[in-house]
Amino acid sequence: MIYELRVYHCLPGRLPALLKRFETVTVRLQWDSMAERDKRFAAFQSDPERIEARRKSEEDGPLVASISNSILAPTAFSAAR
Repeated sequence: MIYELRVYHCLPGRLPALLKRFETVTVRLQWDSMAERDKRFAAFQSDPERIEARRKSEEDGPLVASISNSILAPTAFSAAR
């Protein structure tokens, strides 16, 4: 299992729209390996439903100012293993 930490820095007043987009579309992503993550994230990026959801959620302007992303792997002694 891998863990991905993504931090979204929302533009002022846009957090509710971003949360709605995550609740209805984005939350379906989940993976067990980097290879699976790369494959599924690429498919997600080109998914027409995701593209349309993003377009609709940004009708009043962009939601996100920046995103930072880290892949986290538990140590051999971690309870998360």
